[in-house]
Amino acid sequence: MESPSSSTCSTAYRQATDSHLILAAREAPVSPTLAKPFAVSAIKFWVHPCFCAPGTSHIQIIQQSHWAIISALSQTKVNKDRLVYAVIGMLLTSQAPAPFGGMQNAFASLQFSTASEFLSEIVTRGFRHYWVRKDRKIIKCIVSYANKALHFQAVGLKDQLDELMMKGMKRCGHLKFQGLVMIPMRLCHADESVENERKMIEFEVRRQLTMTTPPQEARLPVPTKGRPFP
Repeated sequence: MESPSSSTCSTAYRQATDSHLILAAREAPVSPTLAKPFAVSAIKFWVHPCFCAPGTSHIQIIQQSHWAIISALSQTKVNKDRLVYAVIGMLLTSQAPAPFGGMQNAFASLQFSTASEFLSEIVTRGFRHYWVRKDRKIIKCIVSYANKALHFQAVGLKDQLDELMMKGMKRCGHLKFQGLVMIPMRLCHADESVENERKMIEFEVRRQLTMTTPPQEARLPVPTKGRPFP
């Protein structure tokens, strides 16, 4: 049986020929593949496709869709740019649908100083392709990858997000170095789970105590009367 949230998404995509889609941040969770819902307590809002109001201009659709993605990615404990770069890293690959498939290196020449500006260009090109070609694949892809980045963050897939983020930074031209690169502090991982965070703090406290506690002095055994030291 199809879930309500996935049914709503499917209906929106099917009827998009008569009404333009727009992206919104809503509470009902959807899976990264838009197939079934999943609940993660750390994430309240997810990116959804829905209908725009009659008379909504293209520029309003682009601006509101970009804002919806940024709003959803801003609700976690990490800097939103970390997840924005991860979305870009997933989207700009050779396997991505048009207009981004095979253009993973072409965007590095664009001069955007922030990840948010780069994401705005991604959303703009995606919607323009959708309006001209009537092809909803790229809109599905943007929604899917935004929710996938949120899901990865919620369940603590740090290594996967690190890799995707670095790919996204490289695609944006914000990472010029090759080889081993240190992740900037502002883009480092933060655990969404309060329980895991508490355990990490307790571990760090124990580690610091172990490192700072001076070693006990070695004591020689006290010889008993009439017996020499061994």
